[in-house]
Amino acid sequence: MRPQTHQHTKGVARLSSSEQRQSICDDTFFTIPSSRRPKGIDAIAGPDKKRILFVDDDDDTCELIAFCFPQFEIVTADSMVGGLLLAQSRLFDLYLLDNWLPDGTGIELCRQIRQFDPCTPVIFYSAVANESDIQHALSAGAQAYVVKPESIEKVERVILQSLNAAGVPVSQRTQVAR
Repeated sequence: MRPQTHQHTKGVARLSSSEQRQSICDDTFFTIPSSRRPKGIDAIAGPDKKRILFVDDDDDTCELIAFCFPQFEIVTADSMVGGLLLAQSRLFDLYLLDNWLPDGTGIELCRQIRQFDPCTPVIFYSAVANESDIQHALSAGAQAYVVKPESIEKVERVILQSLNAAGVPVSQRTQVAR
């Protein structure tokens, strides 16, 4: 378990402009149209960044998501247990879950999160693309399921739609007692 908070400059301090950040994201399996980033992005998050818990055991994917979404505070965990501990100890605006984790599934994690936090949006971002798992994830309480690799633009669109639909800022939300 290695829960951590990424800052968008972690490991890439030499990159200072949005064009350089754009280039890094474009060199991966994501594609980001130059007209799409970063124009207006920081205004969406406002002065307080939205906090997202991203549970995925792939370090490269965690770094990429943190790097491509500097408008959010991305907190990561690499296991179901680590994700659950963080979800229970802090308030998040959104949960972004992989389905295959070393100690369980994202579906199990989603069900456990829903026991104490029934309102915060959950999005699956996973390479598991079979219809059965997608349906189980949605039945467990997820709002969306995005299959990897998908463009960063689509991932961002789903995140923003889910955050807008939730509507209640994390600072005004309380978790159900455990």
